[in-house]
Amino acid sequence: MPAAARGYAGRLGGEEFGILVDAVDIRGATGVARRIQACIAEFPLIEHEQRIELTVSIGITLVTAADASAEAPLSRSDLALYRAKKGGRNRIES
Repeated sequence: MPAAARGYAGRLGGEEFGILVDAVDIRGATGVARRIQACIAEFPLIEHEQRIELTVSIGITLVTAADASAEAPLSRSDLALYRAKKGGRNRIES
């Protein structure tokens, strides 16, 4: 993230989490998403000596002045997330 950017994260429900990153465009948000994927891949789950590779699918959108509420960007990011999952998982869509 750029030095001036701040991020806020929270669980939306189930296996879904949201991250709000301040002061970035789609390119910057995609960079954050790629770093998250890299971190997840770096630490596999070890269960009974079996290595389980972890992946993460990410949907990205921008919050705009035209959004009447938080529901609009959440809905767009959710649609992008499901495109990522449908496209083969461990993907980033916007």
